[in-house]
Amino acid sequence: MWADFTRRNLVIGAAGLATAMIAPSAAAAAVNIKLPAPRLDGGLTVMQALVKRRSIRAYSEKALDEQTMSDLLWAAFGINRRETGDRTAPSWRHSIETDIYACTKDGVYFYEPKEHALRRVLEGDIRAKTSAMVFAGSAPVVLLFVADLARMAQAPREERAPAEEKAPERALRAPGARSPPPVG
Repeated sequence: MWADFTRRNLVIGAAGLATAMIAPSAAAAAVNIKLPAPRLDGGLTVMQALVKRRSIRAYSEKALDEQTMSDLLWAAFGINRRETGDRTAPSWRHSIETDIYACTKDGVYFYEPKEHALRRVLEGDIRAKTSAMVFAGSAPVVLLFVADLARMAQAPREERAPAEEKAPERALRAPGARSPPPVG
């Protein structure tokens, strides 16, 4: 299925992943991984992490252990407030339009934040096909962030438009703020 996959048809590939999520093959559906609870203490402060931030383009081929995968996925879009279901990353009007897929050498897994688990939706290694950057193919995991814009369908049209399509003063104004007086 993925033999002729190219960067150009990434959108088609994402649609394929979404389809696979809905109707995974029997072999793919049989693989579910319950992740351990994320480690919420320790680690670097935000400032320390920013000081140490750098790009690396050479990766170990060693797979991530379940705890590291747990921490990574929880930080990316996990549930940090059980009572409301709110996530570690913002989502417009709680639409929660983003899904995360973890691509590993063993296949593609859908991250289930409510269960904090992975569900395999596709067998096979597609990591090298997710990016034009060759090093992605050797990374232990490639995360695909897929936005389902239909989940945002209830948003007023003007709020769905990109900021550059809005009048500049509207794009910079806080919600509910009054318009500035006309100039001149």
